[in-house]
Amino acid sequence: MSQDKLSDVLRDHMPEAPALGALDPEANLVDLGIDSLRLVELIISLEDSFDVLIPDEEMLAENFRTVGTIAALVDRLTAGV
Repeated sequence: MSQDKLSDVLRDHMPEAPALGALDPEANLVDLGIDSLRLVELIISLEDSFDVLIPDEEMLAENFRTVGTIAALVDRLTAGV
């Protein structure tokens, strides 16, 4: 998985994310401006951008808590492709 591609997808949905530089893996999504609607849009963008389907059993709050947990989820899903 491309970290740059993931960063671009995340930044598109996080109004409080820094425009440049690496995203802090420990950064909380709520602190970066994610609300419930943006989260749904982010999930759709992740599926489209990485050509994966996030299964229902992975739709857990802990998978979408931080930048790092999203990166780990995308890594798991793309590793099986």
